[in-house]
Amino acid sequence: MQTNDNLAGLFYEAARNRPNSVALVTETDEISYGDLRSIVEALRKAIRPLVSSRIGILAHRSTVAYAGVQAALAEGRSYVPMNPGFPAVRNAYIARKAELSTIVVGEECAAALESILAELSNPVTLVVRGDCPGIAEIASRSENVKLVVADLHAPGEPWPLLSKPSDGSAYVLFTSGSTGEPKGVRVLQENVLSYVRSFLSLYPISGQDRISQTFDLTFDLSVHDQFVTWASGATLVVYPESALRSPLAWTRDRGVTVWFSVPSLAAFLEGARQVEVNALPDLRLSLFCGEKLTLKTSQLWRTIAPRSRQANLYGPTEATIAITHFEIPEDLGDDRCHQGGVPIGIAFPGQSCEVRDETGNILEAGATGELWLGGD
Repeated sequence: MQTNDNLAGLFYEAARNRPNSVALVTETDEISYGDLRSIVEALRKAIRPLVSSRIGILAHRSTVAYAGVQAALAEGRSYVPMNPGFPAVRNAYIARKAELSTIVVGEECAAALESILAELSNPVTLVVRGDCPGIAEIASRSENVKLVVADLHAPGEPWPLLSKPSDGSAYVLFTSGSTGEPKGVRVLQENVLSYVRSFLSLYPISGQDRISQTFDLTFDLSVHDQFVTWASGATLVVYPESALRSPLAWTRDRGVTVWFSVPSLAAFLEGARQVEVNALPDLRLSLFCGEKLTLKTSQLWRTIAPRSRQANLYGPTEATIAITHFEIPEDLGDDRCHQGGVPIGIAFPGQSCEVRDETGNILEAGATGELWLGGD
């Protein structure tokens, strides 16, 4: 895993080594690393002359969403994901707080874009992949909006250099915040690189793996899916909203080998009467994070994917995706679970977890206190 301290180096290295391998599968596209790199390059050229240290990404489960992330990083900018499912006022708040003057927009988000622009008064440049008449029409109605169309047919440089990150940032994600207002969390590229290295040292991924992407870009677990995939030259399989309501068929039909979701998505299958014994025989690794994982849900998933390793991950956004892991043994019993919950385990290599009292003193094993997290 080699980069020049730019996180986009993971993708570029995979594109160099595996240009004909499938990089991305969406509801409408199946695209190779080489072809995806061409789209990234076109978006890079569109972004390059724009004065903006942060690039908004308003694209949903589409090729342009993932290409836009790589283009922003490759140009030394950080990305700020927006979600078309959020209320327009929340997206506009994110745009103002992050001082976004450039937004990469997917054609599927035209309706959301129009509502967001109605809430903004500052000038904005929209970058789109190729011809997007719906977005062009929206942009034409506002003097504050400029449209830049990425030229997908322009000849690209063989292997252009990646720009040095201007402030080291990879992305800014907005959580709900304790006050009710969205709170921006800035995560550095070196934080993500450290996480990817730590994760892969414990749970290796190969170029033959196909990795699920069930999360929206505004959820930091999507960062795991993207960069673990690119670091391994694997395939990212993006689930459309409809597939999340019935995920087993999509998972099986697209040959997914590594699953990652919140536990409630797995638990949902029981209530929806979709549990099938050995429904996913090819799944070899299953990861859960973002919510409490119960022993019941773990056992349910083992019925569905009996050959799969299972791991429970934990970590707040500020700690970069996840900072602890617990590989779940098949014979895990209630005696090792607290109120039915699977343990969150131990820290990833190089990270630290300590339980301390109110004054910051480290407590002995078994005592109750606050969880303190540390590391890079």
